[in-house]
Amino acid sequence: MVGVKTIAALVSIVNGVWVIVAGTYWYSLFGAQCHLSACGGNLALIGLGAILLLDSVVCLIGLSRAFYVSAGISVIVVFVDATFSIQFSSAGFIVTCALALVTIALDLVAASRKKVIAEADHPLNLPVFG
Repeated sequence: MVGVKTIAALVSIVNGVWVIVAGTYWYSLFGAQCHLSACGGNLALIGLGAILLLDSVVCLIGLSRAFYVSAGISVIVVFVDATFSIQFSSAGFIVTCALALVTIALDLVAASRKKVIAEADHPLNLPVFG
């Protein structure tokens, strides 16, 4: 069975790839009405997507605190997208924000999950004979 942490890491990877693609090909994908190239919005999204992708790989490896970083980067992606996007009803803005919000929710759930071993199953709980 796939756990919440694995699903959160995979969704974060998809979000990172999407942010890189959206930052790189914004005009050709979504038209000229979005002004992400003003003030370096494209470069900001590409950089944030690359950091998110690397952090998602760390999350997939199993470092729980990296989920907080991934959620924080996703919040920044929403902020950058909302700041530099002029048309809020465009498909790019909606997909980017929806994917970032799903990533934030899953990352916060995954970061709060602790792997707890029951006392009976703990490896140091040896049977006592005698």
